[in-house]
Amino acid sequence: MSWTSPTLPKLADILTPDQASLIGSLYSFGAAFGPLTTAICLDSLGRKATLYILGACFLISWIVLATSMNIYVMYAARIIGGLGVGGTFSSGSVFVAEFAEVRDFYFTLST
Repeated sequence: MSWTSPTLPKLADILTPDQASLIGSLYSFGAAFGPLTTAICLDSLGRKATLYILGACFLISWIVLATSMNIYVMYAARIIGGLGVGGTFSSGSVFVAEFAEVRDFYFTLST
């Protein structure tokens, strides 16, 4: 999420201000659609497989950002990373809530 803070000043000579703002905001754009796509995958693929796919989104995003020289590919990588973030925030809590044991919760409340 904080990739843009140290990187955009280094790319200031190459990017226009509009391109730099798009790089910063496309992450949030992708995150808006993450929960929608994840809701479908949670039921069809399962919780763990969905989280693996979301982890792959992060990995793909970072690899593409590290190796890309094309602005449009950077845009796509930021959207893919945003999909991973949005999906992880919604599916991670579902995964933990379903696999956490109730007795552990009551034990922590009583101590």
